[in-house]
Amino acid sequence: MEKSSTRRFQEELADTDPHQLMYYPANPVERWISRTRRKIILDLVYGFGEGMVLDAGCGDGFFLEMLRGDVYGVDISEKRLKRSRKKNIFCKLTLADLCYKLPFKDASFNIIILTEVIEHLKKPSMGELLRILKKGGYLIVSAPNEYLWRLGRLFTLRFPLKLSDHYHVWTPKKLNNTIQSKPMLSKYIPNLFYPLCMIHIHVYQK
Repeated sequence: MEKSSTRRFQEELADTDPHQLMYYPANPVERWISRTRRKIILDLVYGFGEGMVLDAGCGDGFFLEMLRGDVYGVDISEKRLKRSRKKNIFCKLTLADLCYKLPFKDASFNIIILTEVIEHLKKPSMGELLRILKKGGYLIVSAPNEYLWRLGRLFTLRFPLKLSDHYHVWTPKKLNNTIQSKPMLSKYIPNLFYPLCMIHIHVYQK
């Protein structure tokens, strides 16, 4: 029941919250943050070499457009996947919920990207992502610093301060505890440290 209600909510959200606003926001500061996040993650992906790449929570497919090679995408929303297919005709896209078992074999992917997705998951199944990640592969996770984003929304008079589909506040420590590992590399936007950053990005190697 919870799985179907979550999917219905995400399908409704797909109509009212297009990801274009997240990737290309009107606010110049937010636009810089988004552009910097994409560049950091793309540099990491291409720095790790070739292989199968999964964009977990690919949404409308804006990040998929920037990836090259053997690329896969998974999302809970059929509406978002439909929009993504129009932009990414060579990507292999699958409908699935990241909180449950994923339809991939063990050790399938060299790189898994989970960018600005984990805060939208009620019960993220990180064990599933690690299951389908190859030994020696890389899990790239980015999450917002919810406290600073809420402060920013307050200063710009955007309400509500807490977004309804952001279920958890993910700190670096909470990520490490959930994944049961420490990152081999961490990046922050701006280039400071947590909690004085808007986005934190971490790379975990299996």
